[in-house]
Order: sequence, then C-alpha cells, then structure tokens
Amino acid sequence: MTSDPDNINKSDDCNACQQMKALYGELVVLNDDFRLALNEAVQTGEFAILEALKVKIDDKQGQLESLLVNQGVIVLPRIRHELMKSLYKIEDSIRTSILSCYPRAWNEDHITYTWLNDLRHVSSHLTVPFFPKTNVAWDAYKMDGRLEENNGDVAVLVKITFENKNSLTGVAFLEAKRVYNSGRYESLKWAQLRHMSSHSSQHHLLLYDFEEQQVTSSMTGCCGCPDCFHKHYKYFPSVNTNTIVVPTLHALAIEEKTRALSNIGYRLSEQIFLRFFRGLDLDFTQNLVDQVKQGVAGGVNFLVVAHVVMGLETVDDVSLRDVTPPENSGFRRILRNNG
Repeated sequence: MTSDPDNINKSDDCNACQQMKALYGELVVLNDDFRLALNEAVQTGEFAILEALKVKIDDKQGQLESLLVNQGVIVLPRIRHELMKSLYKIEDSIRTSILSCYPRAWNEDHITYTWLNDLRHVSSHLTVPFFPKTNVAWDAYKMDGRLEENNGDVAVLVKITFENKNSLTGVAFLEAKRVYNSGRYESLKWAQLRHMSSHSSQHHLLLYDFEEQQVTSSMTGCCGCPDCFHKHYKYFPSVNTNTIVVPTLHALAIEEKTRALSNIGYRLSEQIFLRFFRGLDLDFTQNLVDQVKQGVAGGVNFLVVAHVVMGLETVDDVSLRDVTPPENSGFRRILRNNG
C-alpha cells in the first residue's frame, strides 16, 4: 500500500520516522482487518463494517501521506487510485459504445462516431492527478462528407502547455479496423498501412472487437488499497477490452490478421488518457500539424482536439481555441447526445 518507512533515508531517531513507522504498522493491521471483513461480508452481504474500516484507513493513510510529502518522499497511493478511477470511467464508456454497435451497425465509421460521441457525453474536461496536476479540455469533429483518407480514420491533435507557459502541438493518427465474424481483421491491407505510416512517425491501428480481448496494461492495480476492493470498485482495473491500439509499424512487422494482433497493443482508454493526453506518442512535425488543422489536406475522417495544461488547478482557463479547426476545414463538431 505504501513504501516501507524503514527504507526512508532518515535517522531512526527522527520523530517523523517514528511517527511514520507507527502509522504504517497501524495501516497494516487495519488492512488485514479489512480483508478479513471483506471475506465475511461477501458471504453475509453485510458491508457496513467495511465502511467504518475504510474511514479509519483513509484517516491513517492521510496522516502518513502528509508525513511522507513533508519529508520529501512522494508516495501517494490515492493519486494512483484517482488515476485508476478516471481510466476505468473512460474504458467503461468506450466498451459500452463498441458493444452497442454489434451486430447491426458493425462498421468502422459508425463505431468511431459512437464512442467519440458517447465519451464526450461522459466528460469533455478531465483533471488528471499526474505530477504536476494536469487539466485537459477536448472535443471531437467529423469531416462533412467523404474524402480520401491518406492518413487514417482519426487524427488526435494535442496542444501541451507546460508550467512555464511554453507549449507544443503534436498529432497522431489512428486507422480503424473491425474484426469480422471469422475472428480476423479481414480489411487490413499492408500496402495501405505502409503508405499511411510513411507520412508520420506516430501512426497506429485502432482495432474494434465485439469479443473482449486480454491485453497488457500499462497500469496495474492500486497496490491493494482498500478502495479498489470496496464493493463498488472491486472488479477494476480490467485488462480486458474491446478496443486496442497497435503501432502500425509493429503490425506491419508481424503481418498478422487474427486476434493475435491485439497481443502487442494497449487499450484505447490508456492510449488516450495516459499517452496522448500527456503529450506522448505524438508527431510534432509542424507541416503535418498544419495539414490536419486545414481539414481535407489532413486526410482523416474524424478529428480529436485537446489542450493539456500542466500545473493548473482548474479547467476554467483551458481553451481549445488554438486547436479548433477553422470553418472552411470541412470538420463539423460532433454534438453530444443531449444536444
């Protein structure tokens, strides 16, 4: 749950160290009590004792975290837990959207539109408990009419503003492919992917599957924190998903069209939340960024725009002005379900 205070580089005689050791010992006992109570509650259906124990654990955890921060040791399990809850919320929205399309509307355009629309309905602003605290505003657009997709189905355009007010804008591309009833991604064309990936260093496949696939997660559980075993959250985080992102160059290297292709990918929720929205896996080539903003020249059917601001306490000052496509770009904003 936390790092052992015995490993902290402080004198054994330090009052803070003694307090940390005492709190850590109390937390160990409380966590053991919580797990025993949880096993009993699962059988009896009585969860009241868990709530009382959780209050005690939260109190001790808060005291320990404050001491750790004051001593210059950054070990904050609660931040990790909040990160997992946000990731789960995104993953759950995407999974629900994907499954709603099968079987009657199982085509790439409809699937993509659906999860983008639904995810915006869940949240178009995110506060991410990274170091430093990060706020994200994002929006989604669809090209008005059809065009030749030279770069893929989806472009993700992200502006990152750092704490010193300097900024970067980068882009990544996703080519969507759905699995067929045969269990294969039949529409994968290697020549097409080689052409698309030649335009950008950050090109990815976006795989849609009506059956859950197990993939490697870049984040594991919350180190056994009681919140993750609370009755409302005990089933997450999951490494099963219906939407997988695979680097296009990796796919080209293995030339695999079966579901085995998902073995080298990550969940779309992680790619968005932990990669794109941290300014990672983006191509910062200015000409490419400009082409995407221009619309038709960018050669994509859908556009996700985001502004990631580090070190800002609220989302009120996060503007999408610099990444919003102009009226003549051909992109039209995807409206929320509630209008």
